Amino acid sequence: MKKMLKYTFAIVLGLSATAFLYLNQLFGKKLPADVVTEYMHVSDDSLLKVRFFGTMCYYVEYKGNAVLADPFFSNPNPIKMVVAGKPNPEYRKLFSEQELQSIRAITVGHAHYDHCLELPIFLSDANTTKKIIGSQSMINLFYKTYPDNDYVNAEDFLSGNSWIYTADSSIRIYPVKSVHAPHFGNVTLMSGENKAFDKVPADLLKWQMGQPLSYLIDFMEADTIARRVYMNGGISAFPNTAFERAMLEEHPVNMAFTIHWNQKYLPAKIEEIKKVQPQSIILGHWNNFFNTRKGDDQYIRKSRLPESLEEVTALYPQYHIGIMLPETLK
Repeated sequence: MKKMLKYTFAIVLGLSATAFLYLNQLFGKKLPADVVTEYMHVSDDSLLKVRFFGTMCYYVEYKGNAVLADPFFSNPNPIKMVVAGKPNPEYRKLFSEQELQSIRAITVGHAHYDHCLELPIFLSDANTTKKIIGSQSMINLFYKTYPDNDYVNAEDFLSGNSWIYTADSSIRIYPVKSVHAPHFGNVTLMSGENKAFDKVPADLLKWQMGQPLSYLIDFMEADTIARRVYMNGGISAFPNTAFERAMLEEHPVNMAFTIHWNQKYLPAKIEEIKKVQPQSIILGHWNNFFNTRKGDDQYIRKSRLPESLEEVTALYPQYHIGIMLPETLK
């Protein structure tokens, strides 16, 4: 019996070490800055402020009104991911007090940890008025631990041809039903629904995806659309109704953000994004979210980022397609 336990322990330890090595070292590949310099996003719109923090975490602000998308900053290593996954409050320092007070809404594409681990940093902030928009699975992760927030179940808006407005109506948000691409083969990991947790689980593998969502986001001035962005959180048929097609005729999409972690999916993703006719496209989710942020920038090997950028810019010269490097704590 002791011998069997010893062998079992050795096997578990070996598998754990292999998983750690793969995810922390081999899943990602060092990104030399010079190979992507020409693809760095440079905005010619001084009023639309965009910051990128890795994965699909963006801060987008227009004239003092901002949306924060998919708050995830810390990139826990594979061990912390299982036994000590918790938000790092230090990342609040990335924002000025003015920026924190400018956040009117936080959108979450789906409830995997790499899209909302640091959400509690903002849920605990009583100094800002904001809506927390996402699926029921995302809400079930947090609302019992952080009850004093304005949670909005975006799934309630998927068939009603209606918008979610911020408290001051400076921003309106249209949720779009989407589908998460398979992680491998036809398998999508952690694809279930979260129950209502009494405490947010530190084991991040318990964070079930729920319904993936994309968002059309309008920054408003006196009931007029001033700027429009599209936060693409997965495969979708948008626009697929007369209402949605008419809505897109109202104002161009100034900027679209889309997931890119696997090169083979990217051309189809750009074809999908084309339907909203964006002026520019920014690729997110290319960076290695198992990298602890203490070393060089890494991209996910499957994204083949330099080759992907060269390919899609050649295929779609009508669009400004680029990336942003993630900001992190100095």
